[in-house]
Amino acid sequence: MKIEEVQSTTKKQRIATHTHIKGLGLEPTGKAIPLAAGFVGQSAAREAGGLVVDMIRQKKMAGRALLFAGPPGTGKTALALGISQELGTKVPFCPMVGSEVYSSEVKKTEVLMENFRRAIGLRIKENKEVYEGEVTELSPEETESVTGGYGKAISHVIIGLKTVKGTKQLKLDPTIYDALIKEKVAVGDVIYIEANSGAVKRVGRSDAFATEYDLEAEEYVPLPKGEVHKKKEIVQDVTLHDLDAANARPQGGQDILSLMGQMMKPRKTEITDKLRQEINKVVNRYIDEGVAELVPGVLFIDEVHMLDMECFSYLNRALESSLSPIVIFATNRGICSVRGTDMSSPHGIPVDLLDRLVIIRTETYGPAEMIQILAIRAQVEELSIDEESLAYLGEIGQQASLRHAVQLLTPGSVVAKMNGREGICKADLEEAIASVLNTLSTLPPVQINCFAFNFGAGTRAEGSRKLLFAIMATGFTPVSFRTLKRRDNGLGFAKTTDFIKVSDMKRVKFQRTKITVVKNSNPGSDIAELRPASEGSPLLVPVQKYCESTHKTIRRKTRTVMVGDVALGSEHPIRIQTMTTTDTKDVAATVEQVMQIADRGADIVRITVQGKREADACFEIKNTLIQKNYNIPLVADIHFAPSVALRVAECFDKIRVNPGNFADRRAQFEKLEYTEEDYQQELEHIEKVFIPLVEKCKKYGRAMRIGTNHGSLSDRIMSYYGDSPRGMVESAFEFARICRKLDYHNFVFSMKASNPVIMVQAYRLLVAEMYVQGWDYPLHLGVTEAGEGEDGRMKSAIGIGTLLQDGLGDTIRVSLTEPPEEEIDPCRKLANLGMKAAQIQQGVAPFEEKNRRYFDFQRRTGDLPVQKEGEEVDYRGVLHRDGSVLMSVTLDQLKNPEVLYRSLATKLVLGMPFKDLATVDSILLRELPPADDKDARLALKRLVDVSMGVITPLSEQLTKPLPNAMVLVNLKELSSGAHKLLQEGTRLVVSVRGDESYEELEILKSTDATMILHDIPYTEEKTGRVHAARRLFEYLSENSLNFPVLHHIQFPKGIPRDDLVISAGANAGALLVDGLGDGILLEGPDQDFEFLRNTSFNLLQGCRMRNTKTEYVSCPSCGRTLFDLQVISAEIREKTSHLPGVSIAIMGCIVNGPGEMADADFGYVGGAPGKIDLYVGKTVVKRAIAMENATEALIQLIKEHGRWVDPPVEE
Repeated sequence: MKIEEVQSTTKKQRIATHTHIKGLGLEPTGKAIPLAAGFVGQSAAREAGGLVVDMIRQKKMAGRALLFAGPPGTGKTALALGISQELGTKVPFCPMVGSEVYSSEVKKTEVLMENFRRAIGLRIKENKEVYEGEVTELSPEETESVTGGYGKAISHVIIGLKTVKGTKQLKLDPTIYDALIKEKVAVGDVIYIEANSGAVKRVGRSDAFATEYDLEAEEYVPLPKGEVHKKKEIVQDVTLHDLDAANARPQGGQDILSLMGQMMKPRKTEITDKLRQEINKVVNRYIDEGVAELVPGVLFIDEVHMLDMECFSYLNRALESSLSPIVIFATNRGICSVRGTDMSSPHGIPVDLLDRLVIIRTETYGPAEMIQILAIRAQVEELSIDEESLAYLGEIGQQASLRHAVQLLTPGSVVAKMNGREGICKADLEEAIASVLNTLSTLPPVQINCFAFNFGAGTRAEGSRKLLFAIMATGFTPVSFRTLKRRDNGLGFAKTTDFIKVSDMKRVKFQRTKITVVKNSNPGSDIAELRPASEGSPLLVPVQKYCESTHKTIRRKTRTVMVGDVALGSEHPIRIQTMTTTDTKDVAATVEQVMQIADRGADIVRITVQGKREADACFEIKNTLIQKNYNIPLVADIHFAPSVALRVAECFDKIRVNPGNFADRRAQFEKLEYTEEDYQQELEHIEKVFIPLVEKCKKYGRAMRIGTNHGSLSDRIMSYYGDSPRGMVESAFEFARICRKLDYHNFVFSMKASNPVIMVQAYRLLVAEMYVQGWDYPLHLGVTEAGEGEDGRMKSAIGIGTLLQDGLGDTIRVSLTEPPEEEIDPCRKLANLGMKAAQIQQGVAPFEEKNRRYFDFQRRTGDLPVQKEGEEVDYRGVLHRDGSVLMSVTLDQLKNPEVLYRSLATKLVLGMPFKDLATVDSILLRELPPADDKDARLALKRLVDVSMGVITPLSEQLTKPLPNAMVLVNLKELSSGAHKLLQEGTRLVVSVRGDESYEELEILKSTDATMILHDIPYTEEKTGRVHAARRLFEYLSENSLNFPVLHHIQFPKGIPRDDLVISAGANAGALLVDGLGDGILLEGPDQDFEFLRNTSFNLLQGCRMRNTKTEYVSCPSCGRTLFDLQVISAEIREKTSHLPGVSIAIMGCIVNGPGEMADADFGYVGGAPGKIDLYVGKTVVKRAIAMENATEALIQLIKEHGRWVDPPVEE
């Protein structure tokens, strides 16, 4: 048996030129340790650097300058970095090179001023509301994951904090639990949590846990004083340049947030002196008021001899300024000309400036020192090298330079591995030098680093090898070097030089790996849309934009994409589409279904095309429809078949490609490690397969949809991004970049998922990235595998309606497990809802939104009621922690209590009601029964006794008081004080619109409300319910008001059921998917009570809040379906609908891979005609089960995994 040791696949961090430098290596007395902190020798220079560090710390160095002077490779940059390491991260350290000042776009003095201000820090002190104390309890509470599957998710975490004065128990959001884990918080630690942001800081270990036997060398801190909830001073460090840049373009709109968004040559805009003066005034005022403290940092200018007289004149003046950092120059020149003059001077610096400088000299390293440095570098780079090789490199360092000798270590290691050796020997170094220096050996060492390499003919391997050695030996890399190849979302070097220095560089994350890139001396704006970091703070921080406006519905501007004769885009109506369910080879049946769909009002029809025979049938389908005067555009749905796409592009108007499986193999859902080279090879394969289709679409004028599905991402994408919205976006962008590269723009995007929460996040992230890139492609919206009936309509309304409220979406499909023509009506209702909201720009007055999370689900959980001293009944059950359902009850319903109890879904025991899994939590009774109606009041008392809240208007409670009722009041009634007439201790429920003035909302701060009902009259068109609620939640968050908020919608009489479901999903669902809201109250005067209750629970479950029944992921059927999906779906639902917390996928085929069932616990999938495959999660466990036995086999599978319970028995 052969056993091999496998190397770890953990990615290694790149070793930079000065990675080994950890400080100056000084004793406490300031004397240099011969070999310490990565330094060897240079004792005098290091000791002088130590004096500088002490002066900086004592703030006695501002306005002064130093000069490090010495030959190349003597540690000048290392000394500057050592000073930086000694100062730490709180004191700004800004390195630059003299040649950076030369630009055709920005004045030299502007570049210097910018760097000066980068090196001047401002420490701003803010008083923040925090919870601080010793952790006495840390208990995470688990619940079913919102994305389905076996995994558990943390719903909240209970934490106990203790101070000298008392203790407090807190219920925290799961994201704060993540921060606690990251900080490694344990019981006994002293921490504080910011009340507004949820940021966690571990201060240390409580000194109560310190003993004389403790070996952990932990930092112990005393138990905090005062209350747990308190105000605490927080310190924030920024630089003056941060303030300049943030305020230069407060509205943003330039290309984008970071170097990763800079494609080609960015434009640089100078910051005006007027702006800087205004910022200086604010800074000085803050300093005078004691709010801020100035922190002079260090500006390090390497190659100072590259500056000219204009720059030196400016530096002379700038050093005398009151706002000046410590300036450190470095040069390797002796007597030379001052740039731009005929005058010679030491180090190329004018004499009048030299007089201001403290000059520190660096000495050339001796052979022994060089060998020590090389040994340190080899250890840092984890290279094995023998003493003979070190001595040989020391000789090379003496002849050429230390820098050159160090850079030969890695090529030597590569050659050693190619020769089958683990360690580097002298022969390996000689081979490496022969490969690198064979054309350079006649050049002086200084000229080697300026040589433009020319690789002639030879094998690809030889060329790559020599290129690697050239890079390592010279410190330069070609712009076209493959790892740094420019892509639309990647890197772009601003300078058009052939080679770019890679020695002193920033580390950034680029695509899948961390690489080192040159810092562009001429960066463009990295600011998009900004807002203050905190209230009153002069520092502005970027805001990522995902729609035109968050306070009103404004349709996102897009280009027009033509699908046949139908135009898609923001200048056109929202288009409606669906998909046929017939066998595509059955031309007559498919044509008949397309005509039915067109007659019902669809704008576009999609047809599955899985093979060559189906592609051939498409020509006949198209021709037959044209003969029958049906010119509706047809879309080919393509998976795994590029050749079929090429064929059908000749007749259909649009091609839908799935990036997850068009060119990639079917996902295996295995954890795979991809190197950069592997990843690039797969991208090249995609390009090779996809380009012919793009070219054909261009030729024939066809449109395309790049349609990502959450469940069918490739292994390559999932290996890096996971099964996530970010992965969905990147998957689509890979294909879009190819289209753009070929100047093809007639395409739209879609980001579908069966989970509305993930679907919304993916579309928002997609649009945010398009804003970054400046792209304007339309969107096709849809929740895939939504299911049937009200469930399917509700899921689609939540996902599609949420995005339409934000002005996103140009064409939509509601995917139902029903005949395709039945999708048209709900689709039209949603389209009309979005169009109307955009036309009237439904919304509220502008407000600043700081607390809503756009791209990841983070629920704002209101404080549930707690029992108060003296209360006769238990109010803790009037709301449910996972989302509450309230219902409106009439006096007529009270006449038959037992029927009412059943309508509320209570469990009856001997006629007495008890709460069950899906019982209504509280009721609204707009009219109380008379005081002498004992039966009605007894029925209400029995509900109150089982913790069901009874809410009644203020006027009713004042005239016909009901014991222990909660009273509904509005803001006017609160302001008038009428509620004070109630019995002391009465619980209040406050009705709020959300668009009131902030002055009106102030009353909430002094109100002890059990809950808030957010209610905008249904008839109001101009005021947007979603936007008003966002404004309300923002106000509550900013004022630390944690009232539970329930969405209250009063529907008019006569509203159709579909309209009610879609309106509830689009309005309340749009808020719940953002984690805004704690429940729902739907009123419909003439609606069936049970329908309203079920709709409410469906809404909560669709938003991944409260699970009260089995969840079904059911595909809408298409030409690939291998059984009667509607019949089978109904059969499975009938037998399994009583399993809350269980998710079952019912899929007609497995074309998109088991990932389509990403949210399901169990899967029922058509594997072949008449045969069913059963899945657990994404893994098939039983194959080819006869269809007549498959449902029972599914039930047995659920039982085997312990998820089955017997259906409840009717009494």
